[in-house]
Amino acid sequence: MLSKNSYCIKSLHLLTSFVNHLECAHSRINSAVAKLFFDSEQLVVCVSGVESQQDYQDKLRGFTDAIADTNWTFVGPAYCLSSRDTAHSEMENYIATYGDQIDICLGFDDDLTMGCINAIEEAGLTGQIDVYSQMGMIEMVQAIRDGKATETLALPAYLNIAKVMEATEDCLNGKTPDNWFYAADYLFVTATENTDYEGDF
Repeated sequence: MLSKNSYCIKSLHLLTSFVNHLECAHSRINSAVAKLFFDSEQLVVCVSGVESQQDYQDKLRGFTDAIADTNWTFVGPAYCLSSRDTAHSEMENYIATYGDQIDICLGFDDDLTMGCINAIEEAGLTGQIDVYSQMGMIEMVQAIRDGKATETLALPAYLNIAKVMEATEDCLNGKTPDNWFYAADYLFVTATENTDYEGDF
């Protein structure tokens, strides 16, 4: 079951691709496909991990910068450390405050986002809120197949290993490698894309 926003699912790769495309976030948002969606009003609620951790800061900055000139309203993030239960509670709070006005739930980690999915399901809002996340956990891939989530940005181990090997070679050759985390290749997993991906853990 695809939710109300799924007609523009490809444009929403922006929601997760900001992780390794911070520099081109603004140019991506101006694409013809994305413009239709970003001109609409959307309420986005967000859960994140550790406030002081650099990668979470980068994800937040990349996303909020990208939607700065849109009609989107961003609420959060609620910082949940590594607790799925805390993310569940924070999503319950979002639902209590905004109810069915919520268009998108954005999670910066699949484990946390699964807590949100459970809260959304308990509230009877599955399929009404688009859920976007990243990591590529087995549970999240299954949630997408079950129509409970829209997309996860998977970081398959084989792609990360390839990037580490590339960075190692650069170091041995006296070069300064790119930050492998942001430069690594990713898989966008949706109901129609990379459907054979099973998840890494």
